[in-house]
This record gives sequence, structure tokens and C-alpha cells, in this order.
Amino acid sequence: MTYRILLSILLGVLFISSSSYAQSLAEGGQFDSFFGIEEWLTSGDAGWQISFPYTDADSGGNGSGRIESELRFRHINGPVTIIHASGALGPEWRLDASIGFGTISGGRGTDTDRDYPSAGGVIVFSESTQDIAGDISRYAIDLSYRKTYPDRNRSPWAVMLGFLHYEDSLAITNGVQTISKPGWWWDPYSNPPLGPFSGLHSTYDFSWSVVKVGASYQYSSSSGVSLSGALSAYPFVNYQGEGYWNLRGMTFTHKATTGFGYEAVFEIEFPLTDTAELSAGYRYFHLKAENGTDTTYFSGVYGGAANLDFAEVTRQGAYAGLLFRF
Repeated sequence: MTYRILLSILLGVLFISSSSYAQSLAEGGQFDSFFGIEEWLTSGDAGWQISFPYTDADSGGNGSGRIESELRFRHINGPVTIIHASGALGPEWRLDASIGFGTISGGRGTDTDRDYPSAGGVIVFSESTQDIAGDISRYAIDLSYRKTYPDRNRSPWAVMLGFLHYEDSLAITNGVQTISKPGWWWDPYSNPPLGPFSGLHSTYDFSWSVVKVGASYQYSSSSGVSLSGALSAYPFVNYQGEGYWNLRGMTFTHKATTGFGYEAVFEIEFPLTDTAELSAGYRYFHLKAENGTDTTYFSGVYGGAANLDFAEVTRQGAYAGLLFRF
């Protein structure tokens, strides 16, 4: 929390030092730029799944089946501090940039391995739970257009085009085996004893680079209070995941270029002074990648490839911030 307090103090100093200049702009009714800080109190969930086919003739059968391995990371909650800056590129165009960072604590993970044999049905042959902590980071840049009419009034609607890079870096510890079934020939680790197991200190990093298209609407009252909402879609996704399972000496990479995402934001702004505003709102954010590839290495030696069926993350929560116009 210390860095957040320092950032708030810095913003206050910048606001005070620029107040005379900002007041002169306010008298002329023109604010071309703003700078602000926002605290987003998020709850989060994420997960991924890989799968691969097998021929169970190798174990005495005469057909083919499929193995799935799914990891779920729930309650990966944490506050995210987002710093915004924006500048006008003319009467109708605006460029916005932001950077955010935060911490994750108190998360719970579940690692589930399933067999879909040729005879039908599904067998969960291994499951374990873990504690999850880590870090959140994001940066974004958006170009928006809002039409200005001949009477100098501006449209309440704006359209946006932008780019977002988002990451969750997870640390996985304190494993507990909850399901363990013997006799699965393809995995020498498929029959661990039930209960806690020591030494787990693995990692997984979600990394998303996505293109954004969206629209927003803003209503401003005569008292200066304004309401706004924005809906954005992420139709082009480039996803990469990197993991390290220390108990097996296993590293793996995930890649996918097929997927989608969306984001919805609602916000209310209250004027504090002629140049400062208090904002509060709610943001819902979701990304999903599909039909990718998994490549696995054991102690640096190529161990094989599998299908990345999906990877996804959802983060949502209320936020509040300060905005300084100049």
C-alpha cells in the first residue's frame, strides 16, 4: 500500500502546482488533458485446459481415448492501481494511455486430470488443490473519436480503437492431493498419496495482447455530475502462457491466436473543484483464448505437444479515483 500512498501524494503536488494554470483554462472552458489515479478492487478467476488423444491398445484396450488436464485459479483477488493520462489530438480525437499494477492473495487452485476412455464415460484419476498468490499488470492505449457539431456541442457518443496488454503472474504453493487413482500407465506421477505434499513452488503466467474496439456514452448534468458507460470487445487475441511445475522439473508454454473478450464499465463523476473530480464505478473484464498449442519440456528435454483447449480470465470489481484536468 505504500506505493499507492506515495502516488496519491505525488498527484496532489502536481495538482496544487498547476492550479493557477488550470484555473485560467477553466475560465476559458477548455480542458485538453487530464491525469488521474484509480484504485480497482478486483475479484478474479482464471483457468486453462490441455488435452491429447491416446490409443488404449497400449494398455490392453482396442480403441482411442482422450486425457484432459484442467487448472482452475479461483478467488485470485487483489487491488489494482491504474494511472491514466489523456490528451486531445484536436476537437474530436483523443489519445488515452494507462498503466496498472497490483497484487493477488488468498487464491485457491484446483488441478484436475480426467480420462475419457474409448468405452465411454469419464474418470477423474487425479486432483489436487493449492494456494495461489501473485501479481497483476496491464497497460493500454486507446484512440477515441467524439463528433463536434457546428454549434460547438459534442456528441454524447464516442467510438474507440485501442490495444491492451494484460498479465497475471501466479505463484502456486501448499499442495494437497484430494483424488488419486492407481494404474494409469501414461503418467508415472498419477498415483501420489492423498493429503498435503511438501515442496510445491510452481508458477504460471497468463499474458494477453489484444486489440480493442468499443463505444461509450456520457451524460453530464447542469450540476457537473456526469454518468458514463462503455462497452468494448476484444476480437483479436494473442495469448501466451508459461508454467513451471517444480516437483516434476517440468516447464511448458501455451500459445493461441484465436479467442475473444469483452469489457463493460459504468462510472459516475463528481466535481470537487474546477479542475478536480472524484470518480467511482464498476468494471467487468473477461478474456478467453481457444484452439492453441501446449509444448512441454522435462528438465529442458522436449516432452511432447498437446492441444490448448482454452485459457481464460475474468476480473471485476468496483473502483474509485481522482482525476485532475489541466
